Amino acid sequence: MAEALGRRFTTMVAPFAIATILSGCISPDPAPECPLVPTAPSPGISVPTFTCEAAVEAAKRALPFFHPRLTRIQFFYGDATSAILSDLPRSGFVVITFDDGNRESVPVRDTGGPSPEVGSPVPD
Repeated sequence: MAEALGRRFTTMVAPFAIATILSGCISPDPAPECPLVPTAPSPGISVPTFTCEAAVEAAKRALPFFHPRLTRIQFFYGDATSAILSDLPRSGFVVITFDDGNRESVPVRDTGGPSPEVGSPVPD
């Protein structure tokens, strides 16, 4: 009797467990929070050539394959390490918040190519 109950329990629970795992793998990412594109404050400074969407996609590719579900994605223009105003439109960072509450910041920089240059994710 116990053996039959065990098989029945496994048969009922296993599909639910698999469905739960798969729903986490294929759940859509949240929409990124993108700032307004900064306008050029003076003639020597250009408007950004890379977009929030391109930066976010590049940053997501830098994450490990197995990572917790993403709950929030934020993009910011600028670079915390540079005080040069002309770098503002060519650099930025993506802050990703995971389901477990941890956050990582991924630096991105426009290189003029098809996709931004991406740094390593660091805990935020």
